[in-house]
Order: sequence, then C-alpha cells, then structure tokens
Amino acid sequence: MPVKGGSLPGVAPKPIVLLAEDNAVNQRVATLQLGKLGFGVEVVQDGEAAVAAYQAAPERHCVVLMDCQMPVLDGFAATGRIRSWETERGLGQHILIIAMTANAMAGDREICLAAGMDDYISKPVGRRALRRVLASNRLLRADEAAESGARLERVQ
Repeated sequence: MPVKGGSLPGVAPKPIVLLAEDNAVNQRVATLQLGKLGFGVEVVQDGEAAVAAYQAAPERHCVVLMDCQMPVLDGFAATGRIRSWETERGLGQHILIIAMTANAMAGDREICLAAGMDDYISKPVGRRALRRVLASNRLLRADEAAESGARLERVQ
C-alpha cells in the first residue's frame, strides 16, 4: 500500500503511522490531520491487513491507529495478534497501538487497554485530540505540539 505523505530524496523521512480504518471518510480525515502534524500515513482497511502490514516491516511504523470495529478482523483481535506475534518473536518492545473508536462510554478506554492497546482516542478524531494523544505517548514534543504540530520520533 502506498504511503501518503512520503518524503523527497535527501529529505529526512516522515515517521509513518499505520492507520487501520475501514471508513473512507475517517481515513481521509485522519490522513489529513496526521499530515498536518508531520506524519506519513499507510492506510489499511481492516485488522487483518493491519497485522500483515506490521508483521511485514515492524520497524516501519511509529504507531498504529486502530479502529476497534472493522470487518474481517476487528481492532481488538488484531491487537491481540500483534501482541502475540511480538512476544513470539521476542522483540522486547512493542509497537504503540492507539485505539480509535466511536464509543465514548465509561469503561471503553479500560476495555481497549485490557485488549493490549496503549491508549485510546474517540471519534471523530480532531487535530487537537490527535495532537494531545500523540504528545502524551512521546510521538510529539508537548511544547511544540501545542504550537506548531512539530514531530519527533518516539523516545524509548
């Protein structure tokens, strides 16, 4: 799958977000917002494709934005497969997975965390909320995120 927001030769590459989202409008909105924050985006349509994209190149993506309700394989099951694969491979660390869900009920965040996701953001995803969750997970510097949307690779 082509990456939107790639870089030119000789220019530092943008960090790539793996966006697992089945809704075309949500894909466009998230891609636009992430681009404005300095990220490239690889879009997949379902959880099975997200697992395959991550396993094909685990170092390629800085974060997975995972819709919870998708066809073929939902975000919860996809996260479980990714976490199992990481454990089996003995990677010693795991990819940051942020749940994106239309559910904003009490307890939904805890369900996402229990499934192996690292954080949670509710839809519709606006740039301010996206900036906040990326900064809180050290993918953006908090000081610059508030002002310009500048990006940094995740600090280990």
